[in-house]
Amino acid sequence: MTFRCRGVEVTLSFWFFLGAVVLLTADRSGISGLVFLSVAIHEGGHLAYMVLARLPLGTIHLGPGGLLLGLRPGCQPSPGQSLLLNLAGGGANLLAALLLARSGGGMAVLRLSAVNTALGVVNLLPIPGLDGAQALEDALVLLLGWERGTGLHRGAMLLVCLLGIGGCGWLISTRGLRLSWVCFLVIFAVGLVRDGGI
Repeated sequence: MTFRCRGVEVTLSFWFFLGAVVLLTADRSGISGLVFLSVAIHEGGHLAYMVLARLPLGTIHLGPGGLLLGLRPGCQPSPGQSLLLNLAGGGANLLAALLLARSGGGMAVLRLSAVNTALGVVNLLPIPGLDGAQALEDALVLLLGWERGTGLHRGAMLLVCLLGIGGCGWLISTRGLRLSWVCFLVIFAVGLVRDGGI
């Protein structure tokens, strides 16, 4: 279902809600709820920067990939703005993790802090599809200019994907199938196809 609210296109996917219900129902550890809360903090970081930088929100998408915010079509932030926008989500997670860890709360607060730390760190890794990859490209463009920066970024992402596929493949073949290794293998393979031009 897609509709517009105050000029923002909002998409609500059946698959998001189905996945959320299945995860929250099947997960007896309570980690899924903490992940959803951490994702909200992450996207809240992006949204807070958009508001501060006066970048117009264009889309809100709740789909199989989770909650995603997008800029209004035609909005072209500068490389510096784009860099800060891409760092804002992981930065919000790491700041929340620090504040929660120092709050002196109980085990639930520490678990939420740990989930925020994990989400913030993983999202800042320079892996295609994650904020860290786009932030790296923005930084390279700022340092080297558009043509050299994007060219170097493309080569770096190709290398990261090939090493990631090789590393995940080696782990799976030598130590057996694990969900986290399969997930990273898929991320690297999708990144190779999308960014590598295969």
